[in-house]
Amino acid sequence: MVSKMRSSRWLPIVLATAVCLASGSAVTGQTQDPRAAFTNALGTFALALRGEFGDEGLRLRSSLDQMRLIVNAWDADIRRYEAAMTADLPGATPEIASRMHRAIGAIYLDRGRLQDGLSSLAEAARLVPGDADIPTWQAAARTQLAGTPATAEFVRAAALAPDNAAHVYLSARSLSSAGRTEEAAATFTRFLALDSRVPSEAPFLVLALVPERPGVEPFFPPALYARAFSLLRAGDYPAALDAFAEALPRDPIAADAGGAAAAIGRAAAARREGSVETAIQQLTLAIAADPDRSELHRLLGLAYASDDQYDKAIDELRKAVALGPSDERSHLALAGVLVKSGALPVALRALTAALESIPGSGQAQYETGLVHQREGRYADALAAFDRALAFTPLLGANSIYQTIGALHRAQQNLDAAARAFSARVELVPNDSEAHRELGDIHMRQGRHAEALAEFSIVLALDPKSSQAHAATAQVYLRDGRYAEAADAATRVLQIDPDHREARYARATSLIRLGRVDDGRKDLDIFQKQQADDASARTRLLELEGLRREAAVSGAAGDHDKAVALLRKVVDADPLVPESLLDLGFALIDSGKHRDALRYLEKAVELGAHYEVHRHLAAVYTVLGQEEDGRRERALYERLKRDALRRSGTDR
Repeated sequence: MVSKMRSSRWLPIVLATAVCLASGSAVTGQTQDPRAAFTNALGTFALALRGEFGDEGLRLRSSLDQMRLIVNAWDADIRRYEAAMTADLPGATPEIASRMHRAIGAIYLDRGRLQDGLSSLAEAARLVPGDADIPTWQAAARTQLAGTPATAEFVRAAALAPDNAAHVYLSARSLSSAGRTEEAAATFTRFLALDSRVPSEAPFLVLALVPERPGVEPFFPPALYARAFSLLRAGDYPAALDAFAEALPRDPIAADAGGAAAAIGRAAAARREGSVETAIQQLTLAIAADPDRSELHRLLGLAYASDDQYDKAIDELRKAVALGPSDERSHLALAGVLVKSGALPVALRALTAALESIPGSGQAQYETGLVHQREGRYADALAAFDRALAFTPLLGANSIYQTIGALHRAQQNLDAAARAFSARVELVPNDSEAHRELGDIHMRQGRHAEALAEFSIVLALDPKSSQAHAATAQVYLRDGRYAEAADAATRVLQIDPDHREARYARATSLIRLGRVDDGRKDLDIFQKQQADDASARTRLLELEGLRREAAVSGAAGDHDKAVALLRKVVDADPLVPESLLDLGFALIDSGKHRDALRYLEKAVELGAHYEVHRHLAAVYTVLGQEEDGRRERALYERLKRDALRRSGTDR
């Protein structure tokens, strides 16, 4: 993580212009940002690797060709920049030469040529010492190479620009990560004392080819392509593309499907249109002609799964695994369907078998962690997540660190939680929530300066964050800084007048400042809010108790009692679709189909899931209203098809 450079927006086209201005040469480059073009093509390639439909081979080859064209043009432009510099450097002043080395160094970093970038930046710093941006760029490159913060460079940047809040913050964090606790504490104090603040718009940058994004599920490269993705991370793009090309013919979705190709294509088109029945028919016919092709069974299993026919899906996917034990997708698809069907122990066995067959499957390790987590085996889950991170997901590592941090936090392992949340901040440094969670852990640890620093970053990124203002107030309150606590709590209440913790913090702070009457007013409001919350919790517990009792009665065959209990729930919560559906289904079970209609139709009005139309069709049929039943059945089928079409898009 590095602070944003003052003189550059980190776009190659701007840096290329800098070279031209410095050297006086007219260099003709690409009009499109090659990095963005390359990552877009890589994203298309990675998305196609999911192999959801089986016809992605053409897209894989096309996006690979596109990446190769982009890299060739990108590297040709860089060679032209290099030639221009070589021609103009001998006559350049030290200042101009430094600018040229700085610009080409940034271009190298952008291209992933980290060592070349470091050499150019070192020469720029030698020619004109004192530029604080250069050590931050060097820190980013060294951090990317080593995987740990480059403390020396961060500290040097903060020394060169002692009033730059971003530089000082990064220096403090890197010192803390390096275990230099006293220096870190002093630097955090310096940061908090600065009048200048961190810029609000994306103040931090990273050098990763594919920037992490919060809330994204991890994407692990398939084991077949692991070497290619490793070369990408190392910046050797041509070798990576050669490795992709070498792996493609061994990938079932890109290999020659023979006579099954046409059926796979038709089935894929049908699934994208939401016509699962047609897809199943096409794949079933193809299997009849070629029963030993693993890929056909995998695709048929996925088609059944998209139609919630889990038993058939599992049967087909087990056949796919038996016929193609080295196919990672088949193993993962089987485990995924088993999880959806609720068979978690069986899913875990399937994932264990996947790892025995494909030890390099980071996705299988990650899914193993998820199953352990769902079953409450948190130590096993944490171990699996740690193993998964070793496989370096292309995207989504920050989500894994968030999960790890949350699990440790729930078990009060605060030091381990802090390490995980800190690693997440390194990956998504411009995400306010990542900083807030880290600050919250530091507050629980009693590391108040670090907590305040993180909350300060949150408020730079999101000035209206009531959570960060409230947490800041809590830290000030614990430190006995009552005036500052009251001010911070007041800012929260201006944003959210109902914020309980802020109300209490201000009440306590005002009383301790001697403003007893003002504090008592806040305390009275807080106590009323507490009473309202307790009443709402009691009501919620009562309704949940009624639902549980109704479920027990229904399971025991006492449908009338279940109906009576669920009527109480609906009377108390008349606008909740789930409550209406529960009552409707209980009425159906008790044979009162006409009464059930009213509640099912009301649930439709309130936006219940389209599945309700299937039940309405059945009720109308029982009541002899055949036309209404056909209408609801057709509506259900259309809505289901539309949902499948939306979920079936792979772009």
